Amino acid sequence: MKKASAFKRSGIPEKVIQTSAQQRIARAADTTIAFYAYSSHTFPRPSDHFILNFDTIITNLGNGYHPHSGTFIATRSGYYVFTWSFRIQGDAHISTELVVNDTPRGTVYYDATEKVGGNTGGTVVVHVNQDDEVFIRTTNTNYNLGDILSDNAGRTYFGGWLLS
Repeated sequence: MKKASAFKRSGIPEKVIQTSAQQRIARAADTTIAFYAYSSHTFPRPSDHFILNFDTIITNLGNGYHPHSGTFIATRSGYYVFTWSFRIQGDAHISTELVVNDTPRGTVYYDATEKVGGNTGGTVVVHVNQDDEVFIRTTNTNYNLGDILSDNAGRTYFGGWLLS
């Protein structure tokens, strides 16, 4: 003898239950904002305030990330988590910053002058208003010497998501 499910015992028609679940899933997809992209190329000796563009998009829920400009444009206001990483070779040192509009919100510096290259990165939690622009650029502190690399040995990337 089969047991009746809790939904069947509730008297709610199964079609209503299925439709309700589909609507909840659709609403969640509409409100999710998240992106992740990495660079498919090296940035040779970037100048001060050089904006990094991350041209290989893996995730772009909400369509806020724009790979040609390297900029995320917020489609909703709220608190966001942003993360980025960059890779350099030995004999290099680079400083990058996460910028919201024209205001730096986080800075990361990596010095590989001891001939040991590698990756480093940063994470920032910050309030962003709708239509604010968020991007990664080199700083103007004269700490930039060498190339920013991105290949199978280590990716230079940028990602973020809206906290709910």
